[in-house]
Amino acid sequence: MLTVELSEPRDEEVRRAVPELPRGAWKAVRERGGRGAAAVTAWITYGEPSAALQGGPVQDRPPTRKYARSLGAGHSSRAGSDRLKGKPPVFTLRSPDDPLNAWGVVRADPTASEGSGAYVVTDSRGSVLGRITRGRSPLKARRAWTIELPDTGTKVTGYRGTWTAWLVFVLLLPLWALANLFFTVIGFLDGDFSLDWDDWGTPRRTVWRVRSANPFAPAFLARRRHRYRRSDSRLDPRVAYAQMILEKHY
Repeated sequence: MLTVELSEPRDEEVRRAVPELPRGAWKAVRERGGRGAAAVTAWITYGEPSAALQGGPVQDRPPTRKYARSLGAGHSSRAGSDRLKGKPPVFTLRSPDDPLNAWGVVRADPTASEGSGAYVVTDSRGSVLGRITRGRSPLKARRAWTIELPDTGTKVTGYRGTWTAWLVFVLLLPLWALANLFFTVIGFLDGDFSLDWDDWGTPRRTVWRVRSANPFAPAFLARRRHRYRRSDSRLDPRVAYAQMILEKHY
């Protein structure tokens, strides 16, 4: 299993690695095997493949003031705007070896009804690598994400949070609420108002596996807090990265 993490790329890092992307990168995918150092294995830009290539190469610029707009801020702004409008996201996966061309593209599934939460991951030629669907667990208590792999017909599902974790969270909910309120007030006084329950104790551990009577079925992908672990032999990295960003942001 490989350890994977999504992060906001630094402007200097993007200029050094992919100066041809004038609008920078929205997310950097960093992957590590064993105890080795993490390396960028993909860049993610928001929008169609050509959207991040408009304009000239990224130019060096002097340091800007604190809180200045970063290269990736435009991607985040468009993603947030689309979410508010109910518009399905489109984002492009780019290989560090060839960032100008799409390695994979994620779009709403054209065969599904609008608002169904179904997406398709395609390669650079448009061939479907996987289908990802947002739903609920059988008892409707937990969010669920399902990955369908067309080549093998395999379907793996991950339920957000274990039953034990949710039970503990409910019991400690008053403490979580006070902690969230405290840090929200601090952030408001500091000029950064936000209220994000996802960062304050809600269970997030998720394991994607074939749902069967076997509780020890091998995992294809797993999330624990802000990091993921994926099986290199069972899941195409492009499908894994697409599921990661959908699960974190949509």
